Amino acid sequence: MDELLMQKINAAAEEILTMTRNSIFLEMRFLETAVCRMTPVPGGRSIGCDGRKIWYDPEWIVRTFRKSPESVTAAYLHTVLHALFCHPFVSSDVDPISWGLACDIAAEMQLSQLPLRKPLPPLSDEAQKTIREISEKLHLQTAEKIFAHIRRQNLSPPELLRLSALFTRDDHTSWYPPEEEAFCNGASSASPAMPGGKGDDTVDESDTLSDHRSPTDISLLTDAQVKLRDVWQDTARSARTELENFVSSRGDVPGSLVKALEAVTRERYDYADFLRKFSVYGEVMHIDTDSFDYSFYCYGLHEYGDVALIEPLEYKEEKRIRDFVIAVDTSGSVDGEIVQGFLRKTWNILSSGSSFFSRVNVHIIQCDSKVQQDTVITSTDELDAMLEELELHGFGGTDFRPVFDYVDTLIEHGKFTDLRGLVYFTDGWGHFPEKQPDYRTAFAFLENDDNNYDVPVWAIKLILPREDFGS
Repeated sequence: MDELLMQKINAAAEEILTMTRNSIFLEMRFLETAVCRMTPVPGGRSIGCDGRKIWYDPEWIVRTFRKSPESVTAAYLHTVLHALFCHPFVSSDVDPISWGLACDIAAEMQLSQLPLRKPLPPLSDEAQKTIREISEKLHLQTAEKIFAHIRRQNLSPPELLRLSALFTRDDHTSWYPPEEEAFCNGASSASPAMPGGKGDDTVDESDTLSDHRSPTDISLLTDAQVKLRDVWQDTARSARTELENFVSSRGDVPGSLVKALEAVTRERYDYADFLRKFSVYGEVMHIDTDSFDYSFYCYGLHEYGDVALIEPLEYKEEKRIRDFVIAVDTSGSVDGEIVQGFLRKTWNILSSGSSFFSRVNVHIIQCDSKVQQDTVITSTDELDAMLEELELHGFGGTDFRPVFDYVDTLIEHGKFTDLRGLVYFTDGWGHFPEKQPDYRTAFAFLENDDNNYDVPVWAIKLILPREDFGS
């Protein structure tokens, strides 16, 4: 293609995108901040975003516009919704096909409800049927929940690819750059055939998440991803405020979009960091390189041959968890699979890295309206074995008070050296103790549509994504 023709195509594409952006500003002012957050830049294939820029292929823009101007609008809005819902900020371990499909479905669910004067090109009958089925099964259709739903279907790679084709409007390549910032610096010529850089039509199961971890778990993201995601969460808050004003003045926007933005702006917790707050200082057998002076060490070797004047300490003080209580609500409304998922996730966090001392004193207490069982764990091996044969007891009413009375009794009998905290995992409401305990307490609730859980002022309220625990 000669240079003059390419210049004309570039100019035409730029004009088309300017018209598209202006039409969005006029019809949906609540998306103005989101649209302006990313600058359109030529590059990549079709259209896509990375949270900083919208990448577009000028030839694709012109060719698509000739067939249907509304198709360009749909693709642009689809891409903006990805950023607004923080879809690009995902773990590198995620299955890109399943995650891309979940994000496309979530974006299309909201796209179809936007108040546009001209209707957008409809999805295929099969795509619309898939959306209806998901809407019936999930009360809140976020990408994370749809992703968990897709994973539970155990679809074959060809079936995943076939479904993905039904919802594809943009390119997700820039969500998974081979090197950080590579795509933003213009490295679009090496774009893979499929999102995730696999370059073929297969799904590599070795690269996927396990143990029900959410692909957007903050502990799995890079610092750059977290910072950019924070920017887009602020943008989503702004869009939500503008949308609420828009709805009050016009009233033609379904509440599902407001709920979707509420899910994005809801504060997310890093459960691993949360657990580390309960750790205490103690000595562990570990070479303390931080306190080691290499100058004296090298001087001794230089002056006296193989004699070192100073050796590194063989122990160091680290913050780790020793005494801990995990209380599990086993009332009739609790799902056993969810409880197993919570305990498994907690075990994964505590047993990875250096969260535990070599010997611990962890009490896992099952309780409904009374304490049903107390399993004492002194090592990660015991905890692993306990999870393999986990049997829940109870299934009555919900009362949180018996656990605190029981723990106080354990303290009185010297069963804890230095109990610093208790996490109570529950799916709903119960009777709280009136008196604040001498140790830190958190109530961990599963995320739902309301999240209107009340806890005492002295307790920490922790809301965890339901899909993190296999449901």
